[in-house]
Amino acid sequence: MAVPDFLSSAFRFTTLAAVTDVNTIIAGLNTELVTNGTWTDTGGTGVGPFKSEVGVDGTFFTLTVARLSATEIQYTVNDWTGILVYNPRQVIDAGGVNVIIASGPDYVYVESGTATPTAFMCCRLRDWPETPGNVNPNFVCTTGPLTAAGGATNRYWNLWYSCPAQTRTYGANGFIINRDPYGVTTHLISPSGALIFTPFDFADDSDFYLGRVPQVVILDSGLAWGAEYTLTIDSGVTAVFQVCTFVSLSSRRIAIRKA
Repeated sequence: MAVPDFLSSAFRFTTLAAVTDVNTIIAGLNTELVTNGTWTDTGGTGVGPFKSEVGVDGTFFTLTVARLSATEIQYTVNDWTGILVYNPRQVIDAGGVNVIIASGPDYVYVESGTATPTAFMCCRLRDWPETPGNVNPNFVCTTGPLTAAGGATNRYWNLWYSCPAQTRTYGANGFIINRDPYGVTTHLISPSGALIFTPFDFADDSDFYLGRVPQVVILDSGLAWGAEYTLTIDSGVTAVFQVCTFVSLSSRRIAIRKA
């Protein structure tokens, strides 16, 4: 056996405490992605474009951030061809909130612990365990709590993703695949009480498979936001995941790698 491909890449996880200005998030992204990670700040100003690690197939994506106010941030995501995938917004509470930044060579996740937690995510979807480019093109996707104009989105599963072959993007019509082998009315728990996890996959609304997100899993719908769970990912190998604000189409909980 071996650790599944989508769980074998590098990852980072940090929590910024009592954030009152989104400049703290911007500085945190620069630290996590560039200083401690494998991204580069191609703009050289600390706000991006932050360029992800280039894959063996030459693909990457960029993330640029902008402070709209002390409590509002905008993220702009472009794929490797320059296509604008989308530029969603996110807000924090003026009184201060804890913010999670999880990242790796292929993904960025920013969660704000507001009264109703919100999350921004962008990533390069992969066809694990297939050879990159062997089945589908590598799509870049993003999702966030607010649209580019500041209106509410469906924070659970709507996303925007690029289709370089057609030089276009698709808006807010993707969703998280449940990957539930027992049907949508049962729990992802084994007879012994152990948690069963499945990959975090995306499809569009035509059921076209887009790809898999690294270091993220789908867990049982009854789990609490913010809770941590240790899962066995290989014989004798465990990993710690934290439950996110995201849920799948039938309310399965999403958890991201922490340790």
